[in-house]
This record gives sequence, C-alpha cells and structure tokens, in this order.
Amino acid sequence: MMTPSFSGSVDALEIARGHDGLFRGHPDPVLIVGAYWHDGAMVRTFGRSLHRFVVTKNAPCRALSDAVALPACAPPRGSSGTYVMLVIAVEENDGKGVAELFGSVERPGQLQVSALEATEIDTFNLAAIPRIREWSVPVPVHLLAGGSAVSSMCNSDTLVGACAFWMPARVPASAASYRVPFRSEDRKNDWTALLTIAS
Repeated sequence: MMTPSFSGSVDALEIARGHDGLFRGHPDPVLIVGAYWHDGAMVRTFGRSLHRFVVTKNAPCRALSDAVALPACAPPRGSSGTYVMLVIAVEENDGKGVAELFGSVERPGQLQVSALEATEIDTFNLAAIPRIREWSVPVPVHLLAGGSAVSSMCNSDTLVGACAFWMPARVPASAASYRVPFRSEDRKNDWTALLTIAS
C-alpha cells in the first residue's frame, strides 16, 4: 500500500499594497506556515516553516521567498486523514512578533480560528476545519492562540492576516495551486501568497 505524502513550495508573494509602518519604506513581508495532519481524532503538527521576502520595488509588485520549500511529511503507513494548513502574514520590524507567532504554530491544540468575513462569529479549533467543505480553499481568518488574538503577540511587528484551509490526502499525491490572500485591517498591506502543494 502506498503512503500519502505532502510537499509544496512558496512560489511568490504578490503585493498589491505594501507599507512599512515603522520606517515608511518597502514592507518586510514574512510568511509563517503551520502544517498539520488530522487523522479524524486529533491534529498533529508535522512541520512549520518561515519565509522572508525582500521587496525592492513599489507596489504593485511580486517578491520571491528566501526559503521556497514548505514542510514535507509522509503519514504513518496505512493511515487516513486530511492535511490542515495555517498561513500567517506579518510585516516585520524587530522580529519579536514573528518569533512569538512561529512558536505558536507548533501547538495546534491552543489555536482557534473564525472566518474573517462571516456575519456570525463561530470559532473553531483546527480539528474542525476539514469538516467544513468551504474551507477546502484558503479562508481569511481571525486567529487566536491560547484564547488571545495573535495580533497582541506582534509588538512592533504588524500582523497583516492569516488564512486556514484543508486538503485531502491523495495516493498518489496530486499537485494544486493555491492563492492565499492577506489584507491588514488598515488596508495598507494587501498581499497574496502563491503556493503549490502536492497532497
């Protein structure tokens, strides 16, 4: 029996609007990715990754990551389940908020999300995401860690946004492209990450 596998890449970051809140130059975008395996009972972290982008042009523009590869995994042989992805976008200044958020994605049991554009606020843990058919594409979310909004972790770094979504584990793995959108509350940063994921 073949084992499901997961791999992927961060292909680019499209920047429609970009703003460095502290120094008022080009933004310093960072993506934090948490990758999880949901076996139907619980969610386990199988990897996390950090992707920085150097922006040298005025928006709109496209930037490439210093680290392309997403986390990779092969679940236990014979297991079945789904993958859950959490992607957080931050405009980095001193890096302390980035470090806090990178730490938080390791602990999925403390994370909760609610759809950013929902008219009624329903908060879900990550284990509930694969049960929502509409979340098979990236959904902008409010993100809580330990019951607190992750924006409170950022200090001088600025949270631009977060997205969550799920995908089936296929054998053999099949690649798909994803557009993952982020827009800050003040609308000064409007980014879209382009990902390719084989699952």
